[in-house]
Amino acid sequence: MVLAHHERYDGAGYPRGLAGEEIPLAARIFAVIDAFDAMTSRRPYREPLSRTQALKELRRNAGTQFDREIVNAFVEAMGDGVGRPEHEGLVTAGRVSGGNGRRHWSSTPVQVGALPR
Repeated sequence: MVLAHHERYDGAGYPRGLAGEEIPLAARIFAVIDAFDAMTSRRPYREPLSRTQALKELRRNAGTQFDREIVNAFVEAMGDGVGRPEHEGLVTAGRVSGGNGRRHWSSTPVQVGALPR
C-alpha cells in the first residue's frame, strides 16, 4: 500500500507507473486519504485548504490522479460541505504529546486561524 500510494489512476505516477486496477485497492484508498490530509493540514509554506476546497480538489482530480469510485465514496462519507457553511474553515486539531512524538488527534472543531503555529 505504501509503495503504490503515489501511483496515479491514469498511469502517470511512480514508482512503477501502474494504472487503474493495477494499483492495489488499499493504495488507491490511501492516496485519497493522504491527499485530503495533506491539503487540509497546515504547512510551513501555506495555510490549509478548507474541507470544502479539499473535497472539490479531490473531485477535480478524480479519474486522473485518483480512482473516481474511491473519491466518490470518500466525498460521500465526508459529506460534500454544500449547504453546511458552519463547517467551512473548521478542521480537527492535532497535537503531539508524549516522549514518543506520536500525534493524538482531537475531534474538536477549531477555526483555522485559531490553530497554534
